[in-house]
Amino acid sequence: MWNSNFYQFFILIVTFGCIASACNDDDDQPNPPAQQSYPVTFRYHETTDKEFRMWTAGAEVSTVGLNLEDFMEPEDYLSLHESNYLNAEFTLTTDTIIISDETSSESRAYYFKNDSLYLEINDFFGYNFFATGDLNGLVYAQGYVGYCWTSQGGQFSSCNMQLRLYSHDLESALEEFNLNSVSDIGESDTLLIFNQKHIFKPL
Repeated sequence: MWNSNFYQFFILIVTFGCIASACNDDDDQPNPPAQQSYPVTFRYHETTDKEFRMWTAGAEVSTVGLNLEDFMEPEDYLSLHESNYLNAEFTLTTDTIIISDETSSESRAYYFKNDSLYLEINDFFGYNFFATGDLNGLVYAQGYVGYCWTSQGGQFSSCNMQLRLYSHDLESALEEFNLNSVSDIGESDTLLIFNQKHIFKPL
């Protein structure tokens, strides 16, 4: 199986990202990358631009000293951890991307357009955004948002979490949960955002 949850995460986030943001029209014409030397293999280089923010009772609170893991389901935290990507590789031929680690691989059609990489999901969904960049480097972004609410009296609480292939800001996070402003975040409720970018460099 793939390293940790990398394969399952890849399939789920690209597919459901397609549902949430609407896949590309078949009329979109890809932009051929300037470099034409194939195959090109990308390997994990580093994780950057980590950002952890939180709001409760209608106001932002400091996350200094807080442990992100304490505010996520264990499987969500593991899917975000950079250790999932240490052995991951993306190999591009002229028309296929091969996503692999030390034990398994998955091949899909792809194209570049406007400095973005799009992967084929299936015949029904078509293609969906996967990463930014070109043959000189790829940036695989993750934006995690969560909203937890508690009933009056504290007898019941529930959380809704979403993971996207783009960074979230406050506006997009509120939109995920149909909130108009931070004043809609209840006294016992919590909204959180965690962003990061995985950088892949060609070998």
